Amino acid sequence: MNSVSDFLYYLLLILDFLMPKRTDNYQEYLRSSRWRGIRKRALERAGYRCQLCNSPTRLQVHHRTYDRLGNERLDDLIVLCQKCHTAFHVHRKLHKPRKRA
Repeated sequence: MNSVSDFLYYLLLILDFLMPKRTDNYQEYLRSSRWRGIRKRALERAGYRCQLCNSPTRLQVHHRTYDRLGNERLDDLIVLCQKCHTAFHVHRKLHKPRKRA
């Protein structure tokens, strides 16, 4: 491993393997046209940038809540790059990276 992001990526893979899997219904929903539409709107709202670090690459749409799954509002979602999304799942919280002096 040559960086912190690589470490976090592999750690997330291990945690994902150990954690109980989401239901097939959730995975099916993520393949639906309904999800693709709301995902696209979330990406457009974020200007196709990570809402934490402003990266334009490897974007993912994260559910902030599952309370309205299948009927999400845009504020239920946040666009994150893979690095920030991985960090969230490792630390279970969102925070902006500190700027180096």
